[in-house]
Amino acid sequence: MKTRRYITMMLFLLMCITAMAQNNLSVGKLTGGQGKDVLIPISLENTDEVVALQFDLQLPFDRSSRTAPTLSQSRINEHTVSVRNLGNHKYRVVVVNMSNRPLSGNAGTIINFPMAVPTGLDPGTEYVVSLSDVIITNRKGDNIQGNSNVNGSYTVQREDAPDLATTDVNIT
Repeated sequence: MKTRRYITMMLFLLMCITAMAQNNLSVGKLTGGQGKDVLIPISLENTDEVVALQFDLQLPFDRSSRTAPTLSQSRINEHTVSVRNLGNHKYRVVVVNMSNRPLSGNAGTIINFPMAVPTGLDPGTEYVVSLSDVIITNRKGDNIQGNSNVNGSYTVQREDAPDLATTDVNIT
């Protein structure tokens, strides 16, 4: 009898743990060239309805001034994005819907954040793009973020050498 009760309690506890919300942000891992503007994809996987989110994004380089952050059309539901420069390549990003409508879907890119990659970098070097102070909220304003937010990176690719070939060489 005690064993059955113990097993029942353990199964109930296991069900409660697996039913906990998994609402997590992640930053993509990109490889690209130098002297370009790139878009850093920031994705959200959510099991709950998400109305708004806020996070700090630490970039290795400056934000591109030529391109604005864009929200993914497949996930937004009349949401808007605002960005505040906190200095030292750190930005506070807020995605909100003033009518308290949730984001569409449960997985995928939420925002593409522009970054200007300078020239003169060492090829093959990986630069970290990190998230901090993540807040994900539901309709009630509760913070429902999980504990598995994932940082990303930008790796500078090696430039392809020109493909030179010689033909018909004549020496006189």
